[in-house]
Amino acid sequence: MTAAQRLRGLWGLQEGMHFLNHGSFGATPLVVQEEQSRIRAQMEAQPIRFFVRHLPGALSHSAALVAELVGARPEDLVLVDNATAGVNAVLRSIQVGEGDRLVTLSHVYPAVRNSMRAIAARSGASVVEVRLPCPVLDDAWLEELDQALVGARVAVLDHVTSATGLVLPIQAMIALCRKHGVPVLVDGAHAPGLLPLQVQALGADWYTGNLHKWVCAPKGTAFLWAAPPLQGSLQPPVVGHAYGQDWRQTFHTLGTRDYSNWLSVPAVLDFWRSIGGLERAREHNDDLASQAMSLLQDGLGVQAAGPQQMRAAMAAFLLPQSIASATPQGSLELNDLLWEKYRIEVPITPHEGRLWLRISAQLYNELDDYRALLSALVAIQGE
Repeated sequence: MTAAQRLRGLWGLQEGMHFLNHGSFGATPLVVQEEQSRIRAQMEAQPIRFFVRHLPGALSHSAALVAELVGARPEDLVLVDNATAGVNAVLRSIQVGEGDRLVTLSHVYPAVRNSMRAIAARSGASVVEVRLPCPVLDDAWLEELDQALVGARVAVLDHVTSATGLVLPIQAMIALCRKHGVPVLVDGAHAPGLLPLQVQALGADWYTGNLHKWVCAPKGTAFLWAAPPLQGSLQPPVVGHAYGQDWRQTFHTLGTRDYSNWLSVPAVLDFWRSIGGLERAREHNDDLASQAMSLLQDGLGVQAAGPQQMRAAMAAFLLPQSIASATPQGSLELNDLLWEKYRIEVPITPHEGRLWLRISAQLYNELDDYRALLSALVAIQGE
């Protein structure tokens, strides 16, 4: 049994499949699932003591651990359900008026694009998408971003793109926002656990990221960081009992809900320590993704979405038109074929009239998973 096969058992993934899509929803280790179940049982055993006495301190402890993980002060960070909720909390707390421009990139996550469109439609503002070419061959697009930021109301920028898995030069983009005096919200949905993070040092105004992806926390675990001067104006999507109090209480006092996902943060961090730490896992995953891309590029002659320095444990490449039609229907049909015939789970996304396939690398993966993908794509191409 290989090391990857042994580690796979820690996650409890379905046997007999090649799971190459950790980046979409993550996967929660069994030991963390068990801790979440224990917390739920504790909640149901004595609900009053749990919600009134135990919960506030436990939430503060989880948030403090997350702050340490991402390089922030505990008082500057709150827990939220996902990065989309973090984006909405920020955008709905900003005063946006008629004629204002909200700037983002063409690779923006669809839910974030829709959040910006909803704000713009309500206020008479507009959304400007700066085209990020794909594949990325140079940094000329930064000049276009620089121009688009002139007079903008706010910028919402990806740290890591979703469909194409590109690690963007976030510090350079933030510097452009600072140059033009434009507040900047960073959508770091994929970044925690995928990249080493020092959120406070980046110089952004707000930063939100998911913990259920690469940190492998239970689904619905994420954070929102805000620079101190901006915290007082932030409100969660749901306003509860703590309105007008400390911003952390405002976000954490959401009424009766299942908080076991957030309270499982200590368990997931213990899990990583028990198998060598997140940093070691990142290094392994980055190396495996690089090897996998070399294998696929050599075997298919495909073009990567960006250079090696813009990739981490996710990487995307352009699918040949001989494999599938570059339409939403074509992507769904190919995804279903890979799953039903080859038991390969991997995301395929239409972008600018072409199909992109994105691989992920996690500790439970090995090169044989990507060899299986290569063989399947070669077979499909030859049909």
